[in-house]
Formats: sequence, C-alpha cells, structure tokens
Amino acid sequence: LRLVDAADIDAARLTGIDMAVSFLSCGYLFPLQRYLHLLRHGVRSGGEILIDVRAARATEALAELSRMGTLVRIGPAADGRALRMRLRTHSRARHAAA
Repeated sequence: LRLVDAADIDAARLTGIDMAVSFLSCGYLFPLQRYLHLLRHGVRSGGEILIDVRAARATEALAELSRMGTLVRIGPAADGRALRMRLRTHSRARHAAA
C-alpha cells in the first residue's frame, strides 16, 4: 500500500498502480480532468480505480472514464450527491487505440 497526496503527484514516476482510490476528492471536490493523466498512464492494464463522481457533473466524467475501461456503479456517496464508481482499465493496446 502506498498513499500519495494529490499535491505531491509526479505522474511520470507513478506507474504500475494496481488500484487508485479517491473518495470525495478527485472527481468530486476537484475536477477529474486534473487527474486524468495519472489515471490513464499510472494505473496498469487491468488495474482498478474506485472514485466518487459528483452527480451534478456525472455525464461528462463518466464518459471520460468509460473510455479507459469497464465502468460499474457501486452505489451512491455523499448522501446521494455523488456516484461511487469502479473502473477496470483496458489493456494498453486497446487503450492506445481508443
């Protein structure tokens, strides 16, 4: 287990991540766009991302995340103001073609 503070992210050094988790932060308090590079390139093929997406902005965020892999809604979060999602990333070959 390696915990990383978003303020200290060096996306070029963080690779081979098995699972990235962000509850009520990335995609909720902070724009998903800010972290997409890390999520796309840092999480390994077949890795997973658990993330809360603000319900009011879910359409755009879920479209972006679904390009990266298989997206499943786990349930609500933040008293219904967010959607808790699980993403299993595609293989790199498929990801590169997308």
